[in-house]
Amino acid sequence: MAQIDRRTAPDGQPAVERMVDVCGHCDTVVEPSDRLTCQCGHGSLLRVHAAAIPERTFGTLVVDDRLRIFAASQEARTLLGLEAQDLLDLPLTERFADADQATGTSALTEAMWAAVDGGCSPEIAVRVPEEYGLRYAMTASRAGTRPSTVIVLSPL
Repeated sequence: MAQIDRRTAPDGQPAVERMVDVCGHCDTVVEPSDRLTCQCGHGSLLRVHAAAIPERTFGTLVVDDRLRIFAASQEARTLLGLEAQDLLDLPLTERFADADQATGTSALTEAMWAAVDGGCSPEIAVRVPEEYGLRYAMTASRAGTRPSTVIVLSPL
Protein backbone atom coordinates (compact mmCIF):
# COMPACT_ATOMS: atom_id res chain seq x y z
CA MET A 1 0.00 0.00 0.00
CA ALA A 2 1.34 3.42 -0.95
CA GLN A 3 1.92 5.96 1.78
CA ILE A 4 -0.36 8.98 1.49
CA ASP A 5 1.01 12.42 2.36
CA ARG A 6 -1.94 13.91 4.25
CA ARG A 7 -0.39 17.34 4.74
CA THR A 8 -0.02 18.60 1.17
CA ALA A 9 -0.89 17.66 -2.36
CA PRO A 10 1.88 17.17 -4.96
CA ASP A 11 1.35 20.77 -6.14
CA GLY A 12 1.77 22.08 -2.58
CA GLN A 13 -1.93 22.78 -1.95
CA PRO A 14 -3.16 22.30 1.64
CA ALA A 15 -4.56 18.86 2.46
CA VAL A 16 -7.98 20.40 3.10
CA GLU A 17 -8.38 20.59 -0.67
CA ARG A 18 -7.06 17.05 -1.25
CA MET A 19 -9.28 13.99 -1.25
CA VAL A 20 -8.40 10.35 -0.60
CA ASP A 21 -10.42 7.14 -0.70
CA VAL A 22 -10.86 5.14 2.51
CA CYS A 23 -12.37 1.67 2.74
CA GLY A 24 -15.51 1.52 4.86
CA HIS A 25 -14.55 -1.98 6.01
CA CYS A 26 -10.78 -2.19 6.57
CA ASP A 27 -9.90 1.57 6.66
CA THR A 28 -7.24 1.25 3.95
CA VAL A 29 -6.39 4.71 2.57
CA VAL A 30 -5.54 5.02 -1.14
CA GLU A 31 -5.25 7.76 -3.72
CA PRO A 32 -8.59 8.50 -5.43
CA SER A 33 -9.39 6.30 -8.42
CA ASP A 34 -12.36 4.97 -10.37
CA ARG A 35 -12.51 1.87 -8.13
CA LEU A 36 -15.69 1.47 -6.11
CA THR A 37 -14.56 -1.33 -3.81
CA CYS A 38 -11.44 -1.98 -1.78
CA GLN A 39 -8.95 -4.76 -2.48
CA CYS A 40 -10.13 -6.41 0.76
CA GLY A 41 -13.31 -7.28 -1.16
CA HIS A 42 -15.62 -6.27 1.68
CA GLY A 43 -15.86 -2.48 1.69
CA SER A 44 -16.88 0.40 -0.49
CA LEU A 45 -14.36 3.17 -1.04
CA LEU A 46 -15.49 6.49 0.40
CA ARG A 47 -13.97 9.75 -0.83
CA VAL A 48 -13.02 11.98 2.10
CA HIS A 49 -10.83 14.99 2.79
CA ALA A 50 -7.23 13.89 3.35
CA ALA A 51 -7.09 16.17 6.39
CA ALA A 52 -9.69 13.96 8.12
CA ILE A 53 -7.37 10.94 8.16
CA PRO A 54 -5.01 10.90 11.18
CA GLU A 55 -1.50 9.48 11.19
CA ARG A 56 -2.46 7.12 14.05
CA THR A 57 -4.79 4.10 14.13
CA PHE A 58 -8.34 5.04 13.23
CA GLY A 59 -11.76 3.61 12.46
CA THR A 60 -14.60 4.98 10.35
CA LEU A 61 -18.31 5.35 10.86
CA VAL A 62 -20.68 6.46 8.10
CA VAL A 63 -23.56 8.67 9.15
CA ASP A 64 -26.63 9.39 7.02
CA ASP A 65 -28.44 12.72 6.61
CA ARG A 66 -30.50 11.94 9.74
CA LEU A 67 -27.22 11.68 11.74
CA ARG A 68 -27.75 7.96 12.26
CA ILE A 69 -24.85 5.51 11.96
CA PHE A 70 -25.36 3.19 9.00
CA ALA A 71 -21.90 1.65 8.61
CA ALA A 72 -18.91 0.96 10.86
CA SER A 73 -15.48 -0.35 9.90
CA GLN A 74 -13.84 -3.25 11.70
CA GLU A 75 -11.44 -0.91 13.51
CA ALA A 76 -14.26 1.41 14.63
CA ARG A 77 -16.12 -1.55 16.09
CA THR A 78 -12.92 -2.68 17.85
CA LEU A 79 -12.21 0.82 19.22
CA LEU A 80 -15.75 1.09 20.58
CA GLY A 81 -15.94 -2.53 21.74
CA LEU A 82 -19.25 -3.02 19.92
CA GLU A 83 -20.68 -5.22 17.21
CA ALA A 84 -22.23 -3.68 14.09
CA GLN A 85 -25.77 -4.45 15.25
CA ASP A 86 -25.12 -2.35 18.39
CA LEU A 87 -24.18 0.69 16.29
CA LEU A 88 -26.41 0.60 13.22
CA ASP A 89 -29.27 3.09 13.07
CA LEU A 90 -28.12 4.64 16.36
CA PRO A 91 -28.23 8.46 16.43
CA LEU A 92 -24.68 9.81 16.55
CA THR A 93 -25.55 12.09 19.47
CA GLU A 94 -26.65 9.08 21.55
CA ARG A 95 -23.29 7.37 21.00
CA PHE A 96 -20.99 10.40 21.41
CA ALA A 97 -20.86 13.63 23.43
CA ASP A 98 -18.32 16.42 23.60
CA ALA A 99 -15.48 15.23 25.82
CA ASP A 100 -14.96 18.60 27.45
CA GLN A 101 -18.58 19.27 28.36
CA ALA A 102 -20.85 17.46 30.78
CA THR A 103 -23.87 18.33 28.64
CA GLY A 104 -24.48 19.59 25.13
CA THR A 105 -23.13 18.64 21.77
CA SER A 106 -21.91 21.97 20.40
CA ALA A 107 -18.48 20.88 19.08
CA LEU A 108 -19.99 17.65 17.73
CA THR A 109 -22.78 19.59 16.02
CA GLU A 110 -20.30 22.07 14.54
CA ALA A 111 -18.15 19.21 13.23
CA MET A 112 -21.16 17.65 11.53
CA TRP A 113 -22.20 20.97 9.97
CA ALA A 114 -18.68 21.49 8.60
CA ALA A 115 -18.90 18.09 6.90
CA VAL A 116 -22.44 18.62 5.62
CA ASP A 117 -21.28 21.88 4.05
CA GLY A 118 -18.74 19.82 2.07
CA GLY A 119 -15.74 20.56 4.24
CA CYS A 120 -13.71 18.77 6.84
CA SER A 121 -14.14 19.46 10.53
CA PRO A 122 -11.26 20.18 12.85
CA GLU A 123 -10.36 17.33 15.18
CA ILE A 124 -12.50 17.36 18.32
CA ALA A 125 -12.48 15.21 21.44
CA VAL A 126 -15.59 13.11 22.06
CA ARG A 127 -16.58 10.54 24.65
CA VAL A 128 -19.26 7.96 25.16
CA PRO A 129 -22.03 9.56 27.24
CA GLU A 130 -21.85 8.69 30.95
CA GLU A 131 -18.29 7.31 30.51
CA TYR A 132 -15.77 9.95 31.49
CA GLY A 133 -12.44 8.17 31.14
CA LEU A 134 -12.51 6.97 27.53
CA ARG A 135 -12.06 9.64 24.88
CA TYR A 136 -11.68 9.63 21.12
CA ALA A 137 -10.44 12.10 18.57
CA MET A 138 -13.07 12.68 15.87
CA THR A 139 -13.06 14.41 12.50
CA ALA A 140 -15.94 14.54 10.05
CA SER A 141 -15.79 14.74 6.26
CA ARG A 142 -18.42 14.67 3.55
CA ALA A 143 -18.45 11.25 1.83
CA GLY A 144 -17.75 12.45 -1.71
CA THR A 145 -21.01 13.15 -3.53
CA ARG A 146 -23.10 10.87 -1.31
CA PRO A 147 -25.62 12.36 1.15
CA SER A 148 -23.60 11.00 4.05
CA THR A 149 -20.73 11.90 6.32
CA VAL A 150 -17.67 9.85 7.25
CA ILE A 151 -16.68 10.06 10.90
CA VAL A 152 -13.03 9.21 11.59
CA LEU A 153 -12.34 8.04 15.16
CA SER A 154 -9.03 7.39 16.86
CA PRO A 155 -8.11 6.79 20.50
CA LEU A 156 -6.73 9.67 22.54
